[in-house]
Order: sequence, then C-alpha cells, then structure tokens
Amino acid sequence: MRQGNWLHIWTWDAAVETAFSKKHKGKTPAKVLPQSLYSTPLGNGVQWLTTPGLPGGEAQLWKSAFLVDSMWFDAIPQEEAWVARLAQHPELNSIGWPQTLAPTGGTAARYGQSPWGRNLIPSRGHRTAIQWNHLAPAGLVAATATLACWGSLVFFEKEAHQQAIHKGMEIQERLMAELEPAQRARQRSTQTLQWIESVQALSPEPTTYSLVEKLAGIFTPQGLVVRELEISAPTIQATLVSTAGDSPRLTAVLGALEAHPWFYDARFVDVAGGTGFKFAWRLRSDAGSIAAGKVHP
Repeated sequence: MRQGNWLHIWTWDAAVETAFSKKHKGKTPAKVLPQSLYSTPLGNGVQWLTTPGLPGGEAQLWKSAFLVDSMWFDAIPQEEAWVARLAQHPELNSIGWPQTLAPTGGTAARYGQSPWGRNLIPSRGHRTAIQWNHLAPAGLVAATATLACWGSLVFFEKEAHQQAIHKGMEIQERLMAELEPAQRARQRSTQTLQWIESVQALSPEPTTYSLVEKLAGIFTPQGLVVRELEISAPTIQATLVSTAGDSPRLTAVLGALEAHPWFYDARFVDVAGGTGFKFAWRLRSDAGSIAAGKVHP
C-alpha cells in the first residue's frame, strides 16, 4: 500500500494460505487485508495493536499521520530486550523508533470504520471480481504494445518525411542544372546590354583627334611618343616609345593616365618590339560630358 511517499508491504505465511485454500476448495478466494489498514492513525508516536487473550502485538511507528514502520512481537518486549534490539539494529534509530518502547497497558486493538488506505483498495462489491495479479501484467503488455505501435508510426512517418525531403532536393538540383545554361545566357545578355547602354551614353565627343591630343599632352612631357594606338571603346591600347631611347617609367605613365578625368583602370600590358611598351586603359562613359564642361571630375 502507498501512503504519500511511503510504500508499505505486508507478508503472510504461504503454508498457512495454502492450507486454508485446500480446506475451502471451490469457494471464492479470500482477499487478505492486514489489521494495520483498519487501525486508527496517530499523528506521531508508537501505537500498539493487540488482541485480547493473546500475548503478542504489533507496534506501529507514526509520523505526521503516516505509518513509518511496524513490527510484530510474539510477546511484548521488556525494556532490556528492547534496548538490546536497538543495539543490534541501529537502523531502527534512523527510522525514528524511540529508546523506550512504552507498554500497551493491556488495551485491545482499535479499529476504524474503514481502512486508512481505502482509496487504494477496490470497493467491497468489486474486490473478488478484479484479479489484480492478472490485470497488472495485462496492462503492462497493453501499454508496451501501444508504445511500440506509436513508436513504429512515428518512425515510419519520419522516414516518409525524410524521403520526401530527399526527393524534393533531387528535383530542385535537377531543375537548377537545367536552368543553369539559361542563367548564364541571361548574364551574358545583361552584360551586353550594359555595355550597349554605356556606349550609347557616351557623348559623341571626345573624337579620335581629341583623344590623340589628350594623350600627346600626357606623354610628351615624359619624353614618350605613341607608336601604335588602338581604340575599342571603352578600351584603349597604345604602344609607347621613348624619344631618348631609354625605357619609360611605368609608374609615371600609369599614374598620369589614372589622374586624368577621362581615363581609369590603367595597366601595363607587355613589351613590344624590344623598345616599345604596351599599355591599356579605359575611357570613362562621361568623358564627352567632361570635355563639354557638363560634369566636373
């Protein structure tokens, strides 16, 4: 029986129960209940349950109206015997048994109208019908089967979801692979349109003459002349040769081109013909507007 956080267990002599069953064959099995269940609970202390005319009795230890422990004695122990028992079993002290076991005074057992554990006992009309020894294993088997079915259902649902997700990812990857050529073509078309718009945005000026004039203004002070000039807007390439026969200063050429408001992205390309040095740079889309004085760099 469970009472609060306490679990109480009573035991009976199996030989006595077997003899009783054999003597009363064919009758409804008896439901054995201990006298302790029908005793009157105490708040705290030791309570004796005795039967008139019999030497023995049951000592019950109560704490806060909870049965903590109980012991059966064939004869009520004297004080010396109880002290010796406590010395042999120190765990009794930890449970809360007192150092002195008060005598019973010859009082008879006191019983209540109903067992204090009645909420854990089936009603009188159903006690013989309910076979608890068979019901508990059957309930355990049913609960195990239910949990197994539920676990299988969850497992299969999870597997189905995983397969659906995997299949969806495969379809997505296939579609992306099919769309990749179209995406690359779209990117190329977008770049072409951007170049066309940039070219269209260019002002008719500067003309080739204006470009040559600007380049002469940049390179002549550095002792350089243009030997080859290639204009493919917005890219301009030119091969420069030093009039003094020495090599041009690359940093000076690149810095002069980058500093001019018309040009950007200047870079050295290669050595051409042994004495020539090839450079490349880009023409800004608003160079014509800058030349016309509409935009100030």
